[in-house]
Amino acid sequence: MKNREAAFGFLLVLVAISGVSTGAQTPVVLDTNPPPAAPAPNIVKRFGTASANYNKYKDTTFASSTQISLKLPNSGWGHLSAGFSSKGNGVVKPELIKLHIFTAAKDRAFVDKPHAYVFADGVRLFDGVAEITDARTNGSDVYTSFEIPIPLGDFVKIVKAEKFTLAIGPSGWFVSKEELSKFNDLVGLFGI
Repeated sequence: MKNREAAFGFLLVLVAISGVSTGAQTPVVLDTNPPPAAPAPNIVKRFGTASANYNKYKDTTFASSTQISLKLPNSGWGHLSAGFSSKGNGVVKPELIKLHIFTAAKDRAFVDKPHAYVFADGVRLFDGVAEITDARTNGSDVYTSFEIPIPLGDFVKIVKAEKFTLAIGPSGWFVSKEELSKFNDLVGLFGI
């Protein structure tokens, strides 16, 4: 009987982790383990502050911008960056660029309400649920990583924008033109 209960408990954990829908919305399970160590980068290309690194184990090149700091309420913090991947050892012009948002908060507010908005010069480019790619806790803080897919044409609008606004969960941020210039370097990796 114990083996059967243990197997059932293991199955429930697998279902929760895999994101399989059981009909009712379940809260995100926060991992308490540190993330795995990243492999040493093999830099393929640099442009300003952006870089593209090849991961030979995945046969994929990952490109990313420098991070933009975000302030959160109640002594929280976070950052915004952008990136894309190309199959193989090289940079290929992407169709989609992902905005990466990381938050460190005192509660589950971002995890429980991952709805996001992205505006460039007053034009809404995204209105939907940001994908939670990681959620962890150390017992007092909740660390969450999100991704928002942005078509390349819309990302170019963000790069050229005079005003850029991002909102997720309970917070929103205005990102200055100066800070947004960090995204210019990412676009420079593939030559737009």
